[in-house]
Amino acid sequence: MSGDISFHIQEEILRKLPVKSLIRFRSVCKAWKRLIESSYFIAAHSVGQDERQNLLVRHLVEGKAKYVCIVDDDTFPQQRFVPTLPLSFQRLQRSIVVGSCNGLLCLDGYYYEKSHSLLGKPMIMLWNPSIRKSIAIAVPEPGMSNKMDETVFGFGVCPVTHDPKIIMIRQLAPLHEKPNKINDPREVMLYTLSSGNWTSLSTASSNVPSKSVRVQWYGQVIDRFIYWSGLHLKALNSRLIRWTCNLILSFDMINHTFQVIDLPDSLAKHPPSKISISKLRESVVIFESNEKEKHCHDVVWVMENNGVEKSFTKVFTIIAPEYGSSIRAMGLRNNGTLIMQVKKDYRCEESEIVVYEPKTQHLNALKIDGIRSFSGVNSYKETLLLLGSE
Repeated sequence: MSGDISFHIQEEILRKLPVKSLIRFRSVCKAWKRLIESSYFIAAHSVGQDERQNLLVRHLVEGKAKYVCIVDDDTFPQQRFVPTLPLSFQRLQRSIVVGSCNGLLCLDGYYYEKSHSLLGKPMIMLWNPSIRKSIAIAVPEPGMSNKMDETVFGFGVCPVTHDPKIIMIRQLAPLHEKPNKINDPREVMLYTLSSGNWTSLSTASSNVPSKSVRVQWYGQVIDRFIYWSGLHLKALNSRLIRWTCNLILSFDMINHTFQVIDLPDSLAKHPPSKISISKLRESVVIFESNEKEKHCHDVVWVMENNGVEKSFTKVFTIIAPEYGSSIRAMGLRNNGTLIMQVKKDYRCEESEIVVYEPKTQHLNALKIDGIRSFSGVNSYKETLLLLGSE
């Protein structure tokens, strides 16, 4: 670029370029490299960029996790590619995608020191597929037996500081929760990438949920909040605990506070295993599995945020009688069509991933197969986050 153009103008031009170009342009000169890798430029570049998203589809083939990226635009699903996985993925076993935010994906898994080891070290991995970079983060060992531990994570990027954050909520397996401890605060820890440390929120805040609140699924990020579906527990006596209702738990990434959100009666009293959470653009979506009806399956609800009050609107019901009760909702495209998994054969777990159009009730196969319980869909956009991180 000509030296007659001021560096300020050069910066403005660079901010409008796609991620792949910026990665290459770091080799033009030292000044550009310092700029592109600076936290200021990385944050500024994400503002006003093309909001086109990619869908990362995870599926299990012959016991191994496979990934396919599909561009979520008018060409869907023609533009697809297999992402280049970091070398650190070779060590991460039994991994699950915790969530995605601002171009980063967060995975929870285990590192095994030896190929035949039965015990692995819990590990979190942050991965930016656009720049092919990842960071492994060690998870603090639980103070309880691994067989009883059902730790749940949430992941997001703070919209103010642009700092990736991981929230960890320790839980016991349901039968191991103690009725006399049901009102004690849960063990909750927070990791911020800028500090590189885990800190306890259980002693620093009285806002931490009690053990009567149980989180079920990995969270979804909307703006400054991470949302989980969950349920409320109540002690019947000194030995028994029972489920009372479903709920949504939110975590504010700016002020580090929690909030319990009540659900409408039809959702609150639905079997907990039949409720899951997703997102559509900037709205929380709830999938309500309805297997009792012969021709109707998941009911899709959207949470409307009207300031302090939250309301829930039923937007559509999945009608696909040819699949019986074998449907599992996985997520939503940016245009509102549903991605779901259906069994190929009711006698086995092998499934295929399809897209459901609510208006026409039409199903389109993505030609991606896998094992039902190990598949997932997450959306991400191209960003430079993690570029300057070690």
